[in-house]
Amino acid sequence: MKDIRLMARDVEIINGKISLISKEEKLNQQVRKCVLTVKGNYLHEQYGSLVSTMLGKPQITGTDASVIATIRDALDYFIRLQQAGIKLNIYDAEEVLYKVLSITLNKPDPRAVYPDVQIMNGAQNNIEFLFNVF
Repeated sequence: MKDIRLMARDVEIINGKISLISKEEKLNQQVRKCVLTVKGNYLHEQYGSLVSTMLGKPQITGTDASVIATIRDALDYFIRLQQAGIKLNIYDAEEVLYKVLSITLNKPDPRAVYPDVQIMNGAQNNIEFLFNVF
């Protein structure tokens, strides 16, 4: 199933048409969206993470485990959400988050976190996502 491509948190339009993505590119976008969405939003209270609320605070240096835990919780919940879609056959195997393999943090600046998330998709491919959270 295709999804709208988001570029810099906006819809990408090429030659007057909305750009669509699928497979691993869609999974990449969904993982990022899941981690960057603040958990507890009014649309879906359990979806998202608390990473963005943890940044810029003095205690961030001692909370690597908390940041990793909130990312893992968000992705574990996303896996459960996708299970309903799998039963309805709306995902390609490449679009399914099957398992979180590892999460590590790069923090060159105390105001930002660069999670390195390694996953396995439903097609049994290992994929690495490195992105920033400010």
